[in-house]
Amino acid sequence: MLAPLSNIRPDERRFALAAFSALMGIMATHMLLETTRDALFLASIPASRLPIVYIAIAISALLITQAQKRGKAKQGECSILGAWLMLSAIITLVFWFVLPLVGPMGLYALYTWSGIFATLVVIHFWTLVSDHYSISQARRLYPFIGAGSVLGAIVGTAGARILVEVVEARHLLLAAAGILMVTAMAAVPSLHSECEASQRPESRGSSSFAKIAREIRNSPYPLRIATLVLVSTIALTFGDYLFKSIVREQVAAEDLAAFFSTIYLALNLVSLFVQVVAASFLLRRFSISVVIAILPILLLGGGALLIAGVAMTGIIAVKGSEGSLRHSLYRTASELLYVPLPERARAQVKALVDVVSQRGGQALASVTILVLVALGAPNTVLAAVFVGLCLVWLGLAIEIKTHYLDNFRKTLSDQQTSWSIDFPELDVASLESTMYALNSSNDAQVLAALDILSEDGNAHLIPALLLYHPSGDVVSRTLEIFSAAHRTDFLSTLDRVMENANPYLRAALIHARTVARPEREYLERHLTDSSELCKAVALIELSAHRWVDTAVAKEAFAATIESADAQSRQLLAKAVGRQVEGWEDTLMMLCDDPDLGVGEAAVAAMAKRGDTIFIDALVQHLNQRALRPALRSALLTFGEDALTRLGACLVAQALDVNLRWQIPKAIEMFGGQRAADMLLQSLPSEPDGVVRYRAVRALERMVEVDPSLTIDSRTADAVLERLISRAYHYISLEHNLAQAESKRRTEVFATIVRLLADKQAHAVESILRIIGLRWSQRDFRPILYGALRGDSKAKASSMELLLEFLPTPLKAPVRALFDDDALPMRLRSAGSFYDHVDLSYENTLRELLASSSSTLVRLSRYHADELGLTGLRAQSRTEELPESVESFHPSMVPSGVSR
Repeated sequence: MLAPLSNIRPDERRFALAAFSALMGIMATHMLLETTRDALFLASIPASRLPIVYIAIAISALLITQAQKRGKAKQGECSILGAWLMLSAIITLVFWFVLPLVGPMGLYALYTWSGIFATLVVIHFWTLVSDHYSISQARRLYPFIGAGSVLGAIVGTAGARILVEVVEARHLLLAAAGILMVTAMAAVPSLHSECEASQRPESRGSSSFAKIAREIRNSPYPLRIATLVLVSTIALTFGDYLFKSIVREQVAAEDLAAFFSTIYLALNLVSLFVQVVAASFLLRRFSISVVIAILPILLLGGGALLIAGVAMTGIIAVKGSEGSLRHSLYRTASELLYVPLPERARAQVKALVDVVSQRGGQALASVTILVLVALGAPNTVLAAVFVGLCLVWLGLAIEIKTHYLDNFRKTLSDQQTSWSIDFPELDVASLESTMYALNSSNDAQVLAALDILSEDGNAHLIPALLLYHPSGDVVSRTLEIFSAAHRTDFLSTLDRVMENANPYLRAALIHARTVARPEREYLERHLTDSSELCKAVALIELSAHRWVDTAVAKEAFAATIESADAQSRQLLAKAVGRQVEGWEDTLMMLCDDPDLGVGEAAVAAMAKRGDTIFIDALVQHLNQRALRPALRSALLTFGEDALTRLGACLVAQALDVNLRWQIPKAIEMFGGQRAADMLLQSLPSEPDGVVRYRAVRALERMVEVDPSLTIDSRTADAVLERLISRAYHYISLEHNLAQAESKRRTEVFATIVRLLADKQAHAVESILRIIGLRWSQRDFRPILYGALRGDSKAKASSMELLLEFLPTPLKAPVRALFDDDALPMRLRSAGSFYDHVDLSYENTLRELLASSSSTLVRLSRYHADELGLTGLRAQSRTEELPESVESFHPSMVPSGVSR
């Protein structure tokens, strides 16, 4: 449907209206010229001479375009267009005046002039428009602007039909000149001001046709456009010749003006219907190649009738298809082919393609027709050639899709920034530097060097003499590394260090020595140590080997840990972790210790024990941020049992929400098809936006790591349908709120509107990610990057690529979610995914109060109270919410909770 002005953004209206008006004037002039030239030429000159003027048009257009290239480098496209319109008006007036004086040569010149006008003026116009819009804007606004072309054609043909009844055909030129002058003085100035406002400092520059031709030959996409235009022009030239030849044979000369004006008017009325009703619908739901293929398919049907000998019916079918689609749907779709080209190259490629391919194709077709006519070929032979050309045209229209999309992929590739940082294994020089750092007087450097050597598998290179280091932290870390590496060569050194060590180090040495070489006599000797910490560690280690009663060791542990510092508590936790049984409650208690090291030691002990009774404790502690990595790693060691428990927690909606938010990431750690299925199957019924989003992100990472994972298409489709419906639900609520009276537009009202917009954005992001999972065999990352983080050009490119592999029912609803159309127009694109109903303000608030978002419910309750609509509060969700206005204020809404 013709886009109303309310659905064109305010900042787009002036240019769109000016372009609409200018194109209407251009096409009205073109139809007046076409009616005049066809009627006068065919009334006096045989149709077999038409190829001669086709050749003349091609040569003239090529020479004029080359001559004006220097001027284009210095002037803007708007200036060129305005100058051409004024010059065209003057030339048309000259033809009106001199035509009776020059005889048949004047008719040849008029026909040639009309073709030059149609080529060059239209090229300048569409180059100007394509420079102004991105691909997403073009898809949305070209149907509206293109309607100006069809409406202008109707005005021109209707005016011609009326005028030929009262004046001779030559006087139509006077009307054409008048329309051109009005267009140049009324519409072009508005285009010019908009061009100046958005003008870029750089100039396109100028290149020779030869250079541009070489570039096109070496560029797959421009070459395909040029070939498509060439073949389509040759085919249409054959069709035009057949039409005029058959009409010349079957219509009297004195009736030609009335016949042409009537049929052109009828075709333009059909063309307007196509542009108004079908163009926007087709362009927003189907790929460019599909839309371009419609015309050659219809022409094939008419060509088949011509071959069958049904001359008049066949040629009316050919002309009907061409006349109703060429300047409406086909022209709009064809112009979209140029939008993906780089801006600097677009005008040059378009000029060369439209002049050389279009007029060159016309010349080539004309020469071929002249030869065939000279050989006495009947119209059926020309019709067979026409059908063959349409078949080639159709193949090119289908084939160009790949190259069209490659341009958008290149746009995303140019803008995408991605990098990875890999830490290589230590070479000899790096290893020497790291070893040298062990001698540093800076404890931090020594600790860093220890960590590097340990993580790189070089713990055996750490000298045992480092145990004499004056820093207790260095000695403690060295002992941990030695124990983890199962080294025993440090034991003799350890005994000597023990003599002068402080209580903590003595306890650490007892633990490390027992890990490396457990000896009962050695541990019992330390039961008389002056340090309670050393005694407790010795008792716990004795208990681990069942050399002392567990109850005695636990009593010593309880007495020591209450007064121990964080470092000592970590050591006690590590010692407890070596117990075989009887310390389960102690380990669970240690998970709640405020010191991270203590908690990590307890979690590591649980993982080492491998007892399934720890699974619930590990899951319940997942809401502890700092301890989360250790907890996930520990859960992973429990295998399928832990995964089953996490799956149950994922769907347990009564579970604490802060805990549920952590479940998807924990499931992701397991990898594999079962974990992926678990996450995917939870999505259709998941009410919490954060859980849903994190499950989707977890799935994305899993598929990236393991591409062999399969995503169930039915489940993904159900999730996608739910998300699309949810997004349109938020749009519907926003639309209904937008009808509010000014007195209701409070600060809280504005906060609710912003929150709804935020929820829309989050829903759209989730839709994108689900689409990427649903069609995971495609490289979706550049599309996702462009849509979420790219500039307007990258977003438009992402949308073009996205829509190419979406099934048709999803194209329009998904596109509307990304477009910046007005809310009513977006809602009309929802289709079966959402049925919008205009609600009163009170009923809209009721919808908000029934939301699954507690933040949205709280805001709506507050808003209802401030408007005095207290009766609505009782209808809100029954979960625990603030019972008074004072207990909640919009400022309490934290950032990032709207998912």
